[in-house]
Amino acid sequence: MTMPSRKLTARNEKQNSLSTNAENEQLRKEIDALYAAAEAREQQLLAATHAMDDILLEVESQRNALKKKNKQLLELNAYIRSINDAMNSVLIVVGIDGQVTQANRVFSQDLRWTEEELPQLHVDMLFQRETLSSMSKAVHQYHGSVVVSYITQFSHLEIETALYKSNGKPTQAIYLVKGERFYSHQGKLQGILLTATDISELRDREIALQQSQQTLESRNSELAETLEQLKASQQQLVQAEKLASLGQLVAGVAHEINNPISFIIGNAHVLKRNAERLQTYLQAVHANDEQDLSDLRDSLRIDAVTKDLKPTVEDVLEAAGRVGGIVEALRDSSAEQAKKSSVDLRDIVALSVKWVSANYDYRQTIQIDSSNSVMVWGHKGQLVQVIVNLLNNALHACRNAEQPNVRIGIGQNKSQAWLCVSDNGTGLEESTISKIFDPFFTTKEVGEGSGLGLAISYRIISEHEGELNVENIAEGGAKFTVLLPLSTEQQSVQTENP
Repeated sequence: MTMPSRKLTARNEKQNSLSTNAENEQLRKEIDALYAAAEAREQQLLAATHAMDDILLEVESQRNALKKKNKQLLELNAYIRSINDAMNSVLIVVGIDGQVTQANRVFSQDLRWTEEELPQLHVDMLFQRETLSSMSKAVHQYHGSVVVSYITQFSHLEIETALYKSNGKPTQAIYLVKGERFYSHQGKLQGILLTATDISELRDREIALQQSQQTLESRNSELAETLEQLKASQQQLVQAEKLASLGQLVAGVAHEINNPISFIIGNAHVLKRNAERLQTYLQAVHANDEQDLSDLRDSLRIDAVTKDLKPTVEDVLEAAGRVGGIVEALRDSSAEQAKKSSVDLRDIVALSVKWVSANYDYRQTIQIDSSNSVMVWGHKGQLVQVIVNLLNNALHACRNAEQPNVRIGIGQNKSQAWLCVSDNGTGLEESTISKIFDPFFTTKEVGEGSGLGLAISYRIISEHEGELNVENIAEGGAKFTVLLPLSTEQQSVQTENP
């Protein structure tokens, strides 16, 4: 090879070498770029992988939360279902189209509809035609169900009706049906909720109650009639008691008035005889016969007549005054005419003892323990009636005692006056004391007492704002105590002289 050829070859090889180096450098750069791109893609893939992992974790978390909520929802539905089944009333959930979507156990038991039949059950099928007709007349806009349309329009339903069972026959039971609208959480109308409570037993009880009330009213009418009869009988007995007291009072008055009347009658005869003598003597005086006047004066005892005339008239006036006093006392003792006034208990006791002692000589068995005047505000005649009754009972209680004795005590404290009537009889049994003031209760033999004396006395003392009590005495016998408010004058005296 020649020298030029070698140089040319060397130059070509050098050029080829430079070209190869440039290509290699370019290739290296491309390879580096590819490595950089691959590394960037790898980083992107790693980031995407991490993002997918996060998304998968989030999805798994949401899935678990959804499972948990679904479990809670199922448990809640089961709980609500158990509550609905535990209800004693029928519960029906109805859609807006009138289809029954859910019902409780009582619905299936009472109406015999099964869960498989619920999708084909329309709520209107449960109600009677008369009920549906009445509701449809009030509905302005129909929504595929009369019941749903009615509740949608008026928001509430409450009726008493029978319901149809699955066999197409109405129930014998009467139900109180109530309906309400229900909405979703977004406020959209979902349907209606119906409850039906069997009120047959309640209606039966109401009918029984009405019958019982009618029977009670009938019995009340009978009792009212009986009460009126008892009141009439009581009034007759009270009147009989008053007549008995009046008889005793009349006997006392007759006894008291007999002596002065007899005295007046005797003196009247004397006055009549003396008047005849004086008339004869005066006729002789007018005849002017002095001899006859002297003899006539001696024979007619004119001097004695004129001497006795004034004392005789005075005696008549005194006796008439006694009669007037008895009549006045009798008038004051009238329960119908007398008014309340300030009266002395001593006077009341004295008058009562006088009336009681009129027919029987009880004065030696009645002892009065009183010295000072005790003034009370009351009805004199009524208070006399009370004391007479207490004295009669006390005398009757000790009538078989060896030495019958009745004591009357009178006294007072700062605000009250008291009067005690005690006897030395056998006393009262404890069971008797609690009933002693009851009307018609008596310890006397049949025919001896009406059982109204103490009841009337108790009422009289109560009307006087006082008290009437009874207790047994340790030594034997019973003691009745009357407590009465002092008169205003007596209270003033008590205040001034404590």
